[in-house]
Amino acid sequence: GYEALNAMELAASSTAPFNVCIIDRKASDGSSFELTKRIRERFERNSVVIIDSSYDAPETGEDKKLEGADLYITKPLFQSTVLDALCSLADDGRQKPSPVALYDFTGRRILLAEDNELNRIVAVGLLKKSGIVCETAVNGQQAVDMFISSAPGYYDAILMDVQMPVMNGHDAARAIRACAHPDAHSVPIIAMTANAFTEDVQASLDSGMNDHVAKPIELNILLIALDRAFKNYN
Repeated sequence: GYEALNAMELAASSTAPFNVCIIDRKASDGSSFELTKRIRERFERNSVVIIDSSYDAPETGEDKKLEGADLYITKPLFQSTVLDALCSLADDGRQKPSPVALYDFTGRRILLAEDNELNRIVAVGLLKKSGIVCETAVNGQQAVDMFISSAPGYYDAILMDVQMPVMNGHDAARAIRACAHPDAHSVPIIAMTANAFTEDVQASLDSGMNDHVAKPIELNILLIALDRAFKNYN
C-alpha cells in the first residue's frame, strides 16, 4: 500500500497521473485501509477513483463508504467485470451492457465437471447470474455417472474441465457419447481448460466435445459459448 501511495505521488507530479486505484482489501501488509484514507486526503475525489476488491463482499454498503471506496468488486477480477466497473464510473455516464443482460437462460440446467473447489464456486456464481441451474461433479467419472442416471432432456449442456482426477474430461466426454442415454449424442459438451492452443482445442473436439472455453473463465465468453450450444445442438 505504501509503495502504491509513493507511485501515485510521483505520477501526480508528472503529466500522466493515475486516474484509478484498485486496492486489495486484504493486502499482506495490512495497509489497504490506511492507503484509502491517505489517497482521499491527498487527491481530489473526482480525479482518483478507488475500487476496492476482495474475495469477500462487504456486509453492508456502509462498510464501503467508511473505507472511502467509490466502487467494490469481488475477485477473481475478470476482464468483463473490471470493464463494467470502469465504464460505470466514466465521465459520460455511458455503461457497457453487462453480459448477463444480453442472455437470459432461466430454466436451463447445466452439469459442471470441475475438480477445483474455487473454480466450481466461481463458475456456479457466474452461471447463476444468467438464470442457469448448475449441478456439479468433482471428476469426470462422477460427471458420467450423473449424466447416465439423469432423465432425458434433464441437462441442457455439460461444462467439462479437461484435467481432472479419476477420469479426465476427454475420457468423460467419450464415455458420455458412447453411453446408451437418449441425449448421449445431442447434449452439448463444452471443454474448459487453461490449455488453449490449437491442438488442445482439436483434442477436445476429437473427444466428442462441441466447443472450447479457455480458463480463467470470462463470463461473456462463457455465455456466448452456451448460447451457441443451445441454438446449435439442443
